[in-house]
Amino acid sequence: EAEVDEAVALYNERVLAAVREAAQALASLAALQQRQQQQRAAVALAESDAALAAQRQQAGLDTHAPAWAARVALRRQQAEADRLRAALLREQVLLRLAMGGSVSLPPAP
Repeated sequence: EAEVDEAVALYNERVLAAVREAAQALASLAALQQRQQQQRAAVALAESDAALAAQRQQAGLDTHAPAWAARVALRRQQAEADRLRAALLREQVLLRLAMGGSVSLPPAP
């Protein structure tokens, strides 16, 4: 009977650990989705700023420095958006694994 009790305790431990992992992955996923939405807005604003700076430069109203700075800021925002997309994908994989699923990756190019 001690072996059965030990097996049940181990099973319960594993179930609780899986539930904790799934809950943590869900919370991380929700936070990342919110950050991704905010980042999309930041990218859109940076795109607008870069376009406006380019128009001002082309119209001769400004030097190339503000247009260049706006393009650099846009690239930074896009890089952060890419980083968040990767983190979101990672959390989706972790959630799937925590739920007992598997992940199949496409073949490498």
